[in-house]
Amino acid sequence: GINAEYGAAKNVNPTMSAPYTFETLTVTLERDTGVLLVVMDQPKKLNRMTHAFFFEVRSCFQQADVDPDVRAVVLAANGPVFTAGLDLAEASGMIGISDEGGAGKLLDHIEDLQTCFVAIEKCRKPVIAAAHSKVIGGGIDLILAADVCMCDAKATFCVLETKMAIVADLGTLHRITRKCSRSMASYMALTGAKVSAEEALRSGMVSHVWKDESTLRQAALAAAREMASNSPLVVQGTKRVLNYSAEHSPEDSLEYVAMWNQAFLRSDDLGEAVGAFFEKRKPVFKCRL
Repeated sequence: GINAEYGAAKNVNPTMSAPYTFETLTVTLERDTGVLLVVMDQPKKLNRMTHAFFFEVRSCFQQADVDPDVRAVVLAANGPVFTAGLDLAEASGMIGISDEGGAGKLLDHIEDLQTCFVAIEKCRKPVIAAAHSKVIGGGIDLILAADVCMCDAKATFCVLETKMAIVADLGTLHRITRKCSRSMASYMALTGAKVSAEEALRSGMVSHVWKDESTLRQAALAAAREMASNSPLVVQGTKRVLNYSAEHSPEDSLEYVAMWNQAFLRSDDLGEAVGAFFEKRKPVFKCRL
């Protein structure tokens, strides 16, 4: 698959500083840039989301969050589709939990699954989702948890839960109005209809549309490398402020960023950036959160 050209080996990369060992994900680190490539890698199963997948995503992004060698993350997929969404055969067993232990037990299970994609959002490193072909159901929850989403020209997006008589509960309804217009968000969530790449671009769900999957992967990696070349202190601080601002008033957000810069503005990275500018060289940033 596409991932082969980056030297990816299934499960663990022995050069990594953290044990990224998974069954549903292939993970590789560009040590010279600090870009972590996380690939959903069950193409024969259309990257359907199983219990194992959810908790491996959580583990992966929790590891990336604290890994000092990681500066940015690209989330992509191998196979004919990005993801076909929730594994319905396994999900039917989840729904049966309510018969065994009452509604409270099912509630606990849903809230546990929600934390898996929250781990992407809470990861201090910026995350770019590279979505190709079909992005169905839980795939929408997944890409909306990323900081940036790009797609290929053939991509389609569908909140399939609506068609399956389920209220989307892993983050779509919470995050979609932060990424899309309210009208498009309501259209997708209430109809369950497929939305094209161009419609997703116009609505703001994706930042770019690339001609094919290979170009998409390269573009996402290039953007991640650009992010990784900036001061980790500033990039991670900017992500934190952006996420805070999405949930708070302009006044609270301005106070938050002022307090942030009061604490972190006079970092070594600022001096390095200024020195590199005048010396016409590439800065070497070392300060981290």
